[in-house]
Amino acid sequence: MFNPDSSKVIFISHSSVDKAIIREWIVDMLSNSHRIFWDIMLLAGQSLKLQLQEAIQKSDIVIFVMSPESLASEWCIWEIQEACRQNKPIIPIKLRRSTPPKWLENLHFIDFSAGRTPEGIVKLSTAIFNAKPLLDPIDPAEIIWEPKGLPTNASDGEAYPNHQHVDMYRANVQSAVSPKAVQPALNEEQSRLSVEAQRLYELAGEEYDAGRYEQAISYLDQALNNNPRFALAYNRRGACYYALNKVQKAKTDYETALSIEPDLARALHNMGLVAEQLGNLESAIQWYTKAIQSNEKPYAASALYCRGRLAFNNNRMEDAISDLQQSIKLSPDFSPAHYLLSQAFYYGRDNMKLAIEEADRAVRLLPNNYEYLHWLAGLLYDDGQYYRSIEVANQAINVDSRAPFPHFVLANALYKMGHYNRAKSEVLFAMSFLETDVDRATYQMLLGQIEEKLGHNFDALTAYKKAVQLDPTNTKAQNLLRQLRDQM
Repeated sequence: MFNPDSSKVIFISHSSVDKAIIREWIVDMLSNSHRIFWDIMLLAGQSLKLQLQEAIQKSDIVIFVMSPESLASEWCIWEIQEACRQNKPIIPIKLRRSTPPKWLENLHFIDFSAGRTPEGIVKLSTAIFNAKPLLDPIDPAEIIWEPKGLPTNASDGEAYPNHQHVDMYRANVQSAVSPKAVQPALNEEQSRLSVEAQRLYELAGEEYDAGRYEQAISYLDQALNNNPRFALAYNRRGACYYALNKVQKAKTDYETALSIEPDLARALHNMGLVAEQLGNLESAIQWYTKAIQSNEKPYAASALYCRGRLAFNNNRMEDAISDLQQSIKLSPDFSPAHYLLSQAFYYGRDNMKLAIEEADRAVRLLPNNYEYLHWLAGLLYDDGQYYRSIEVANQAINVDSRAPFPHFVLANALYKMGHYNRAKSEVLFAMSFLETDVDRATYQMLLGQIEEKLGHNFDALTAYKKAVQLDPTNTKAQNLLRQLRDQM
């Protein structure tokens, strides 16, 4: 829902090719006054679309940074389509000269193609302050592209150094150690590579790390011209293509790398990711298994995690638990594996003790991750550990004050401890951020219970009635309403 306050939550849809300049020209300028979603930290075991949908849903405004690369990015187009579905205000910024598609032609663009001028800054600030949903909304049906790769604003590891998604495809795969610590050892074949090919390969790695994938591809093309048998260069170029959502080209390069070095663990691993992205889950499992059998520690650990994630998503909880535990053995500091293992213990074995232990480990490894914190707060509440639940819920609120779930956990814990006025304040605050009637009904029901404890029976009656109206299937609210009516 659009927030009329001067401070906004802003989602920036952009191509990762433009990441450095967007950070300098837009993010650094806006982050002092607004909260920015621009480098989404994708969560292990979760749908990429759902996470982006949630980020857009939480945003007041969507900024679309238009460049030839973003217009060619199916994920960027999908993000704008989703913003239109949710009727979000859209502010287009033209970063470089490009021709917008027909469905964007009627929108006024803020022109940054000549640089970040004072006039452009004023226009952007004014547009943010006055932003409203489009009077003539774009029909999402006009936007027919669907994403085929990972979103270009998925975190590359800078903000979330242990998260293996886009960065998984680099030569220096991130795992239990520092991202810069896992460097490919040169085997005998690689040692015979020309100095120039190796230099170009390393330059491409720097460009990849900076999100400049097209430039990285250019360097790798030159490296492969010098040495057509350079398997690692094919693998790295595949990573670049994947980051640009060119999945089939990535697949071709990974296959070429494996035709040269059939046991190249990183390429085996990456073939699993490609197969998974293309919907070939059985094939993905087979590739991950081959990577695991390679016994190259970082790739085996990552492949175990990926295979465990697939098992979790298919409700094969014991298989998921086995793979995740083995992954953690090889890579103890990989926080998403602990987080997903916590969920597997909770949903698969109903083992609250182990679920809390693994969630605790994930939070210790990444203490400012909202998803980890709100998951742990909920577990602690369900386990009756109300004091700790309040503590962790407050940590989650410090990370994202607008997210309603930690406020709900906090309100429930305060209610259980008899702090009714504080519980009421938390519920009322959280209600302003709810998006669905089912959620609103749940919060209204809790509000009714709190009002009863405060002796405000008529207010409780009103809250229960609202809960039933919002969600007629909420039998608990119906029973509470009936019981209160009988008492009155």
